[in-house]
Amino acid sequence: MHIRQVLAACLLLVMAGAAAASPPVRVLENTTERRQNEMLPMRDGVRLWTSIHFPKGMTAKAPAILVRTPYAFEMESTLAQGMVADFAAAGYIIIFQNERGHFWSEGETRIIANSAEDGYDTIDWIAKQPWSNGKVGTFGCSSSGDSQVKLASLGHPAHGAAMTMSSGSSVGVLGAFHEQGAFYRGGVPQVPWWTWYAAAGISDYPKFPAGISDHNRDWLAHSLRDWLARTPESNYNPETGYPEDLLVSHLPSMDVVRAVNGQITEFEKFIRRQPNDPAWKKESFFSAGDPYGVPTLWVFQAYDIGLSPNVAAFEYAHAKADKKDIRDSQYMLISAKGHCSMLTETAHTINGERYVGDARYPYKKAFIEWFDHWLKDKKGKALKKPRAEVYVSGRNQWRQFVSWPPAGAQQVSYYLDSEGRANSRHGDGRLRAAAAATVRQDAYEYDPRYPVPSVGGDVCCVGPKYQPGSYDQSQVEARNDVLVYTSEPLPQALEVVGFVEAVIFVSSDAPDTDFTAKLVDVDAEGRAYNVGDSIQRARWRDGYDKPKMMEKGGVYELRIGPFFAANRFNAGHRLRLDITSSNFPRYERNLNTGGNNFDETAGRTARNVIHHGSQYPSRIILPALAEEPDR
Repeated sequence: MHIRQVLAACLLLVMAGAAAASPPVRVLENTTERRQNEMLPMRDGVRLWTSIHFPKGMTAKAPAILVRTPYAFEMESTLAQGMVADFAAAGYIIIFQNERGHFWSEGETRIIANSAEDGYDTIDWIAKQPWSNGKVGTFGCSSSGDSQVKLASLGHPAHGAAMTMSSGSSVGVLGAFHEQGAFYRGGVPQVPWWTWYAAAGISDYPKFPAGISDHNRDWLAHSLRDWLARTPESNYNPETGYPEDLLVSHLPSMDVVRAVNGQITEFEKFIRRQPNDPAWKKESFFSAGDPYGVPTLWVFQAYDIGLSPNVAAFEYAHAKADKKDIRDSQYMLISAKGHCSMLTETAHTINGERYVGDARYPYKKAFIEWFDHWLKDKKGKALKKPRAEVYVSGRNQWRQFVSWPPAGAQQVSYYLDSEGRANSRHGDGRLRAAAAATVRQDAYEYDPRYPVPSVGGDVCCVGPKYQPGSYDQSQVEARNDVLVYTSEPLPQALEVVGFVEAVIFVSSDAPDTDFTAKLVDVDAEGRAYNVGDSIQRARWRDGYDKPKMMEKGGVYELRIGPFFAANRFNAGHRLRLDITSSNFPRYERNLNTGGNNFDETAGRTARNVIHHGSQYPSRIILPALAEEPDR
């Protein structure tokens, strides 16, 4: 038996007479007057801990806002905590529910497990209660946002509106995105899941003895969570996390959680799956072909792990929901910073290292208007808004779009060129408006023992050493294993909003390797700020039906992305594209052997080549917008 289970069982012996009440949610103490806890049965008999908080002064039936989470609510973002208090003050019943297998709820611990079915059953129960007006909204950031997307595909008639924020793992397969719940990007495992499973597997999955009573479950889960996380068999500390370098660098990657004495979770199963494994279809991910049936405000951040696939999900719902009124009730908001960072913007916002101006937004007012429109029939300003609002760095302003994708966007390509020495920012790599007549190539050696480090970007949840945002890439670009292609200073501003894609022609002496593309804005002082990036594993270059290894001497077309970007490259700035073969620990290292990778402990150095010129038109494709006057 796991030591935490033994300790928990022993502690139950001293729990006689312990308080039966579940912990209050402190942020609601001033806006609610009573609460009611339920162990709510789902269709398969598993019971989920559900806490209902009634607003002060409630005299009639009221709408409810449901937040489903794998965490203790106090771990939710500042925005989520503050907003639910404002929702309660606005007369909404606030309902929290722990997802199955997490904290107080029963069931097997799995990522957004049964999110659609459990959410549907919960909404069905809420709508039938004597205190409900029959309308339920869903709300939440990160995992609490993820669980809403698949739920919305079921279209419960009482599910009046959704607000999904910073959703990361909601998408399975959608268009160009073969994400499998953000476990993959471009066929490459995303390292943030490694640290999430290691940390959450200790602190957020308490193991209760069989037959534990409800009041003892409440007491034990709340009072002893941090203590149990510090038991000797784990080197995890809730305040500081794991020694992140040990966690992310361990080989084989399938054992990274075991290496830090984390609990056994579904990670051990997922890491062994290829991105085309049919077993992924059993998970609760939103994918192409799914219906969509709920008015939704999609709230994203420009430097968040789930931005690109979830913009694609918004576009899918807006274009392909079965009913026109649902298609027309999809709206999107993209703020400037990283994961669940809304409300942290200031009049002088710094995103990573880059100053991006006054990035504030009236979130609370807009969010209450959204729910009031759908759940209280207050037909006000909620739909009198543009289809999408996007904060554009460089312009340092919010830009509004009445239609999406933006009308008038033009695809603009910049082509790679060099004299054959594009290595580092000190090399001769160029971006030009047309492909050069001369065919040339740039080569570098990628050694997985010394990967290119992640500096900013859409990284999330890897540890305090790796933060999201826009940072000067000069140190990364000083490496010879990074190819750097830079335009001449722009004669006029170039505004890019939408999906970017790099098309490159590659060869390698390895059977398989990775290629990364990073779009960079180089200002007049030479600071090189990352705008967006992605990665592609070569074996999946032709799709995910079947992996195809490379042959020595072969030249292959490979597409990296699409990835979302919102940036104005101002006049006098230069456009830059960085190409290399690793971005670690944002993504898993490719060991270059052509093997499984996840079960390997040794790699090999790959000599990778980028070809460009008339025969091999390697390029980056940008969605350029017509210049709009500054406000």
